Amino acid sequence: KVVARNIAQEIGIPILGASQIEGDLLKADLDQFTFPILLKAAAGGGGRGMRVVRNQEEWPNQLATATKEAHLAFGDGRLFAEDFIDEARHVEVQVLGDQHGSLIHLFERECSIQRRYQKIIEESPSPSISAETREALTQAAVKLARHVGYDNAGTIEFLVDPMGQFYYIETNARLQVEHPVTESITGIDLVEQQIKIAAGEPLNLTQKDIHLSGHAIECRICAEDPKHDFSPSPGKLSYYSRAGGRNIRVDDAVTSGSSISSQFDSLIAKVIAHGPTRSDALSKTRQALTETVVHGIPNNIAYLNEVIAHQAVHKGYYPTNFIQFHHKELIQNIENKAGNGLAPVLLGAYAFIVTAIHDQTKPSKRSNPWTRLGPWRHFHYKAVAYNGDPIFLEIQKVSDTQVRYRSNGTTTQASLQELKDHYLRIDIDRQDYTIEWSENDSKYFMSCNGLTAQIDKVQLRQNGNLHHNHHSGEDENGKVIQAPLPGKVSRIFVRKGEKVSKGQALAIIESMKTENQVISPCDCIVEETPIILGHQVKMKEVLFTLKPVIKP
Repeated sequence: KVVARNIAQEIGIPILGASQIEGDLLKADLDQFTFPILLKAAAGGGGRGMRVVRNQEEWPNQLATATKEAHLAFGDGRLFAEDFIDEARHVEVQVLGDQHGSLIHLFERECSIQRRYQKIIEESPSPSISAETREALTQAAVKLARHVGYDNAGTIEFLVDPMGQFYYIETNARLQVEHPVTESITGIDLVEQQIKIAAGEPLNLTQKDIHLSGHAIECRICAEDPKHDFSPSPGKLSYYSRAGGRNIRVDDAVTSGSSISSQFDSLIAKVIAHGPTRSDALSKTRQALTETVVHGIPNNIAYLNEVIAHQAVHKGYYPTNFIQFHHKELIQNIENKAGNGLAPVLLGAYAFIVTAIHDQTKPSKRSNPWTRLGPWRHFHYKAVAYNGDPIFLEIQKVSDTQVRYRSNGTTTQASLQELKDHYLRIDIDRQDYTIEWSENDSKYFMSCNGLTAQIDKVQLRQNGNLHHNHHSGEDENGKVIQAPLPGKVSRIFVRKGEKVSKGQALAIIESMKTENQVISPCDCIVEETPIILGHQVKMKEVLFTLKPVIKP
């Protein structure tokens, strides 16, 4: 990246101010920087090894984390520090060059919706730049690629500030995850072109052959939990259903039963929608996300749908800090819809699953729940965890096609309209709902209208604690800290008997090429540290036992 930046500067393409990092800088050496700055890996991209440092106090931790991530991703921990623009937009230009000197661009992509400096939604063309800026950007990209004799498919990336000034940041000399949006609007197969270029064939395209056709949007479906700071969520997919329809493309390599490893990237699938206008593409994207179902692990489908529906996205102007500013609002919207609007529907689906449906599809020596209840009880009482929250539910089987259920003082009746593998259509208050459902060893999963809920199979006690939970954060010694995700313990910062403060980092768990901090929830003393450096921990494995310090 550093060499590429220097070349861009030599030929007159604007770049941001930057400094190479040579070893661990002392505090006195940091006076050369005007904070905030962005630490970036010198050897690669994709958001790995990138950390914002807003003041000198943040420097040591952010430097160590960025260096470690750069080593993990690229085998090279070298970094450089670049000026940071808070309200920037990320716009990149796709180029194709052959081994005979021909070089063209295929317009630009807007990639400003990011978390952890990694893109999750991309679109083409960019809705945020003028025709004049588009011309200047694409010409700058072609100029740089031609200057170095580039041959391959590749991407020249820029930041655009609020005033419309753009700055070169890096070149990705490869095919990128978001290449389908460019293929959609140009009709050109970039993979085919890349193979032909590598075989030494000349480009059979000129710049005059490249025309924009409509608008395309891509969403990256990832194994991550937006509710918990997008923490990686590797595991097994109990069920996967992909979207379909005209002008909808899905790139994936998974199916029901596939395992998502903690050793690799979190990407599960890419959903791409193409329409004659941006408004049409946005509408198609929302429908495709609603039709995409992933069960078994936390994922970002509902979150992506909320982003696409956001007013700022519809207006077409959203900087790279969009997620940072709107995250709480987006999560709240999802929780409101799942908790208020769809909860009665999904509880109705659950009532069918655990009675008529489940007992027919899962025969056993035991009698069905209605027989076990005996002749004197009309309601089957269940205390369950709905998305982690205790729900006290009474279910009555009216007939093979009707159930009545009561929760929070409200009684609802549902009628079964259609049943087929993993699909359930029910009628509630004369409105039809289609639910896709699945199960694994511990949970039922139900999806409707783009939202997914889960219900634990283990019955709750009346106080809301799961039978199989020996502790929920505390035991007889104090607070128990469990692994928030599966991964490898790469660093342990504390030892047995050590005093720690609330918010202090206790350990680092590496998962899906990212470092995830385990934080102390209180001022306390470390009682036990059963983990070992380099150990591969499971989800909810005990990492530390802490004894809270009671302040006088």
